[in-house]
Amino acid sequence: IIGFWLGRFRPAPDPIKNDDSEPPTRRRIALANAMDIYTFVFAFIIVALLLARVDLDLSANRAALIAVDLALSFALFVLIPGLRKDKAGPGIAAANLVPLTVPGERPAGWIALLIRWALWWIPYSFFGVPALLAVVAIDAIVALARKDRRGIRSILARTRFATRAEFDAMTVSRPS
Repeated sequence: IIGFWLGRFRPAPDPIKNDDSEPPTRRRIALANAMDIYTFVFAFIIVALLLARVDLDLSANRAALIAVDLALSFALFVLIPGLRKDKAGPGIAAANLVPLTVPGERPAGWIALLIRWALWWIPYSFFGVPALLAVVAIDAIVALARKDRRGIRSILARTRFATRAEFDAMTVSRPS
């Protein structure tokens, strides 16, 4: 009897293929941004623990804390994405999204990555979690109010999110 009921909830043996060519939903974009923040927090904890092993206490040294915040966030959200073909940061890539420039539909450039980083991570580095919550909330409110789902960061950086499938289709159809 238990097997009968468990069998009702198992996945189909032949799942339906999803082409993922529609624009990403607000929920998916929010999830990608949340995964970016989670990645930063996780990486920061690791770096803080490593620095504590060499007797550098970030809680006692405000300048070191700001420097670590800026360097780590820059590496995660500008440097590493800038070296990738699709220019996606860790959370964005995990959600199978790609930041594209609005005029031209190409992967976001270094300047766009820098703008996107500066609008979230510089306020966080200097003013802490309340500043990050404020800028994320403002970004989300603007994105919810707009039909194109673009927040302040995307507007100022002149980018939008596309799905990985849409990006792959564009790169195949466009000669390099």
